[in-house]
Amino acid sequence: MAALAGVSPTTASAALQRLLALGLVSHNAEKVARGRVRSMDRWRARQRAWDGSLVRAVRRVTLPEREQTDASDAVPRRFHHLFWNAKPVRLSATQDGEYIAGRLLDADDVGAWAWVLEHIGSDDLRRALSRRGVTDRQRALVDNWLAEPGADRHR
Repeated sequence: MAALAGVSPTTASAALQRLLALGLVSHNAEKVARGRVRSMDRWRARQRAWDGSLVRAVRRVTLPEREQTDASDAVPRRFHHLFWNAKPVRLSATQDGEYIAGRLLDADDVGAWAWVLEHIGSDDLRRALSRRGVTDRQRALVDNWLAEPGADRHR
């Protein structure tokens, strides 16, 4: 949910807990098959519990305009929540590649990894691997990518 809302997991969790306390959403764990069976949190809006003034207020909400960036160089909005201490709309794959690579490779998101490998240059990828806390899995992913012929074709 945090990724979809473009906020940090901490912010999303706090908001969901407030909505749950107010009875505006429901929460339960469901078993789902994702590679193996696992328990997954499910949150649902309880719109029938919303009074008329809340429904009208939600309908009046106008979302802010998104800042325009060079889409080929910009961090996609779906990953903005991973940059909790930065302004992701100001980040550039060419200028901030090492930082972006470090954050996205730390994410538990195959889509983030794929974006990094396609958009961040090999020098920045290698520098990201030299930072503290890099796992063997992250190192193997990048090393295997860089071993492929043409892997640095975006630079």
